[in-house]
Amino acid sequence: MKIISKRFDTELDIDDDKIIHMPWGIPGFGESKRFCILEMEDPLSPFKWLHDCDNTDICFLITDPFHFFPQYKPQINEAAIEDLDIRDVTTELTIFTIVKITRGGKEAFTNLRAPVVVNTVTKKSRQVILESDEYGVKTPLFSQTEETRAAVNA
Repeated sequence: MKIISKRFDTELDIDDDKIIHMPWGIPGFGESKRFCILEMEDPLSPFKWLHDCDNTDICFLITDPFHFFPQYKPQINEAAIEDLDIRDVTTELTIFTIVKITRGGKEAFTNLRAPVVVNTVTKKSRQVILESDEYGVKTPLFSQTEETRAAVNA
């Protein structure tokens, strides 16, 4: 499939088996149902792009939350597991979180309360709002102490 990415101002060639189907959309973007995950140029980057295949104005920065929060243990409810046809959560489930960059790139937050859950076999996905309030919707990815900020700005 070829898409003209407005975000990257280029044509992208996406293999059909790489299309992620989100029947429920993303809250606030309900019309968006088909996405692809694009890698960063740096293969070691913990970030990726979740790019809408139909409305190519829509593109979310996402990350592997475990890279930043190794203790993150989201409890995905059984209904979501069933909706996504996941049979084995250890081998068929991948979790990403959406990232928001603010202040001209000086701050980065991620939404640990509503991870994007992907069935890696069927490519069916949805954003799941966790029932517990243990995790926030605006969790800083990077924390700096005043001492670190002073050293960087010196």
